[in-house]
Amino acid sequence: GEGLQATFGGLGGLVVALYFSWQITLMCLVTVPIMAFSFYMILQSGAGNDGLLGKEAYEAAANIADETLSSMPTIASFGGETKAAKRYEGHLGEAEDSAIRQSKKLGLGTGFLWGSFFGMMGIGFWWGGHLTIQSREQAMINNPIPADFETNDIYAVNRAIADEYCKYRPPGSFGQGDLLSYTGDAYDACVCSIPWS
Repeated sequence: GEGLQATFGGLGGLVVALYFSWQITLMCLVTVPIMAFSFYMILQSGAGNDGLLGKEAYEAAANIADETLSSMPTIASFGGETKAAKRYEGHLGEAEDSAIRQSKKLGLGTGFLWGSFFGMMGIGFWWGGHLTIQSREQAMINNPIPADFETNDIYAVNRAIADEYCKYRPPGSFGQGDLLSYTGDAYDACVCSIPWS
């Protein structure tokens, strides 16, 4: 059930993303192979040979401990405590080595996963900013300001709307303070972006 839900959720999300901005979606899909590699590494950390080797080493150490404890009088009479301890520690060392290798794979896979996730967001923001700048420039080409916009009375209503609409809060004001009017090229770009009918 969950696999089906995840599959349809992923495909539905891809369709919605392609519908709203196919360019940003395709740019973000560049990181999918890195994500797939990171998932592979994460899965290998739990399903690889290191997990089996560690389990077998722990089992061997447990068998040695059981054998030693069940025949303690015999081992003590022959002075075999040190030898049994070394055998036990040897198997624990193997388990530790395999656990360290397993953890390295998991850490590397998780690092790649987060790196690809942040890379995808960075690419999306960068390309989205690029498209925004491009759309503003296209708006100025498609809707140029008439040469007599500032002086002709025909555009009085348009000027009033633009003067009300084309304002901003200064950077660093954190949403506080008075709105300031755009000037120069910023004003022209704002006026061109208003959907005049």
